[in-house]
Amino acid sequence: MMRTILTFWVCGILLIQSATVLAAIGRGYLATVEKVMTGNLIEVRVVAEVKQVRYIGIRPLDADITNPMAVKKTALSVNQDLVGGKEVTLRFDRKTRGKPGEILAYVYSVDDSGNVVFVNRELVYRGYAEAAINPANTEYAVRLVRAMADAMSKKRGAWSVLLPSGQLSDLARAIQEISDTNLMVRFRRDPLDKSYRLIVSSPSQSIRKELVWDPKIEQWTAIKD
Repeated sequence: MMRTILTFWVCGILLIQSATVLAAIGRGYLATVEKVMTGNLIEVRVVAEVKQVRYIGIRPLDADITNPMAVKKTALSVNQDLVGGKEVTLRFDRKTRGKPGEILAYVYSVDDSGNVVFVNRELVYRGYAEAAINPANTEYAVRLVRAMADAMSKKRGAWSVLLPSGQLSDLARAIQEISDTNLMVRFRRDPLDKSYRLIVSSPSQSIRKELVWDPKIEQWTAIKD
């Protein structure tokens, strides 16, 4: 009898927690993480089905790091910390299917303090993934790009070894001024001349911000419109 009461009590607490998370996030679908596969891909169980979920709008930076020992963590390990074995909430955008067998989603978890964590953004904010916006899914494009600008300007995570010396604060400020959901960001590295090019554009606002790293003078140069 006591075991039955205890079971109902625990289930009640879990339902209340789930309802609280859903209320904070909005409409979503609950799932349990079975396996963390990469920095932006997880395997989840939804009721009786197992699905692969790829995070919308981000790309892990793990493959870009030539010396893994130079950084303490990777997108995979951070993702494991954020969602490994946890119950998460999935939210969708306009495009819901990725590669065969994959679902595209925004993923939310709850940390040890009970705070809701937007996992896609958190990986970008910590500097272990970059914003990779698909025009079909732009609901949180601005948040993801601003998180990347902040991580890059402060050289958090992988950016501490991927970016050359120099400040990105001017670009970060420029990104903060852009409020368009069609915001596009491109970060390119040229292995031949070791130059870097960062371009932020907003077609509907006719905005284009571009910075180029010149290895000869070891400075970021702003390219004017």
